[in-house]
Amino acid sequence: VSAKLTVSAIILKRTDKTGNVFNEDKPPVIRTIFFMSLLVLAYLLPFLNFTITKEIYGILLILSVITAIPSAIYIAKYNEYPRVYRKLLTIDTVIFSVNTTALESQKTQLKKQINEEVVDTKNKTGYSAFHEIFVKRHKKMLTTSAKTMTIILAVILAIIFVATLTSEEISGVVNTFTLSGLSFFMYVMLIINRGQVVTRTMFINCDISMLRYRFYRQPSAILELFRRRLKLLVGINLVPAMVIAIGLPILLYISGGTENPLNYLVLFTSIIAMSVFFSVHFLILYYLLQPYNSESKIKSSAFSIINTITYVVVFAIYTIQIPTLWFGLCVIVFMAIYIIVALILAYKLAPKTFKMR
Repeated sequence: VSAKLTVSAIILKRTDKTGNVFNEDKPPVIRTIFFMSLLVLAYLLPFLNFTITKEIYGILLILSVITAIPSAIYIAKYNEYPRVYRKLLTIDTVIFSVNTTALESQKTQLKKQINEEVVDTKNKTGYSAFHEIFVKRHKKMLTTSAKTMTIILAVILAIIFVATLTSEEISGVVNTFTLSGLSFFMYVMLIINRGQVVTRTMFINCDISMLRYRFYRQPSAILELFRRRLKLLVGINLVPAMVIAIGLPILLYISGGTENPLNYLVLFTSIIAMSVFFSVHFLILYYLLQPYNSESKIKSSAFSIINTITYVVVFAIYTIQIPTLWFGLCVIVFMAIYIIVALILAYKLAPKTFKMR
């Protein structure tokens, strides 16, 4: 809170000096790169066991509170808000015109990736043909990030393979990690899962238009497309997941192996289970909460809260070291139960909840 107050005061002070109003929705590229770098460091440094001491944290806290007091006073007494919001709240940003909406801008960029050639649906009809057309026209958009992630993971694993085979010290670390660090890969599977990207693509390039029609909101239509989309999403996410699922047992084997051969099977199966779990999780959230409005912005607080809880819980699990065998078995059982319950909820509630905001 103190840091936020201080930064807000600095922004207002800069506005007074330069006359330029800072728009949080359109930050400069350098600023975006800077904050993304901080976000990466926030996870990377603790992972590398580099943390600040309580004394340093206490000093930073005291300094932030000290700077926040005059900042809060400055914000409270600031008299130029009308000039600021006249620049921010223009007609183009408050009431989007027909030709220059944020959504149209997104569609213009996305259209470049769409294959507009005639799609042969063979003998398919109805929603089966509809889904086939959508997938083939948007194949590049749907699968590019997953393919990129697969290549990156393959390169990382190849480097670890070589290091494991050439260094006994690294081999020992890898063996210990594969036998006790499976919880870390739950966080990895969450990060590489393309669920949110794919569902957003579905909304912007399909559902935002189709949800305006009553026939598209019928239970039979929603459930049929849900089933087909779930298969698609699981298939997309299994591509990078298979690299990890196959790579971990191999790493365990070349780094010294294990006395219990069941560990190999659990490593493979649990990674696949995590991939399927997050695929189901994000698609279920999309259908049960449908967070986007007509400008493709997230307007569901419940969606944002559940997403945040998901990341917090997974990160908390990642910090716990549990033997791979037991953790893997627990993961497989829990995720099987979750998937069954989630699918039942989707079939019962999605026809009521999947609508345009």
